[in-house]
Amino acid sequence: MTRRVSKTEASESRDYYYDRQWRALAGWVGSDIHAQYYVWSPYDRWNLLRCKRSTSASNLAETRFVLRDYLDPVVIIETTGAVSDCYSYDAFCPMRIMNARSVTQTTNEYAWELLFHCEDADLETGWYNYGYRYYLTELGRWPSRDPIEEIGRVNLYGFVGNDWVNQVDLLSLKIPQVIPPIPPKLLPEVVTGPWPPRVLPNPSP
Repeated sequence: MTRRVSKTEASESRDYYYDRQWRALAGWVGSDIHAQYYVWSPYDRWNLLRCKRSTSASNLAETRFVLRDYLDPVVIIETTGAVSDCYSYDAFCPMRIMNARSVTQTTNEYAWELLFHCEDADLETGWYNYGYRYYLTELGRWPSRDPIEEIGRVNLYGFVGNDWVNQVDLLSLKIPQVIPPIPPKLLPEVVTGPWPPRVLPNPSP
C-alpha cells in the first residue's frame, strides 16, 4: 500500500484514515482523536460534502461545506452561508486562493487540504497525494513513473480499452486488454407483419 497514514511537520504529527475508495475519512493530531472528519457522497468518489474540525479537544465545533465545479472544490462556506475561501485552478492545477470578494490571497484561511481534483494536498510542499504517486503542481508532472510502466503503450486510452466514457482507472493500475471489435450483423433480417413472414436479402454479402 502507498497511502500516507501519518505526516510529521515540525513538532506536529497527524494520522490519517481512509475508506476503500482511498478517500480521507479522518485525521487527528496527537491525542485529539476528533481533530478532523470528512463526509463524502456515496455516489461520487470526488464529491466531498463537508468537513468537521475540532477547535478544542473532543469538540467538533467547526463545520465547513464544499461547493465544487466538476471535480475541484471552488468555494468553502460556513454553516451560516458565509464564504471562507474561494479557489480557482488551471488545467494542470496551479491554484489561486481568493476571499469572498474574489480578491487574491497568499494564505489558505481554513488550511483546506483537499483541493485540485479533491485530492489531498501537502500545504507545506504543494505536492498532491494521488495514492500510488504524487503530483507536482508547479511542474504539471508526476515525480515517479506510472505504476503500470510501459504496459500502457502509446495509445492514451488503451488502459480503459478505448472506452474512456464508461471505463475508469482510479488508481492507475489497470492493465489494458485488447477488446476485439464487435463484428457487423451478417445474418439476414427477418421481418414480420400482417403479411406472411419473409427474409430480406443481406445488404452486405
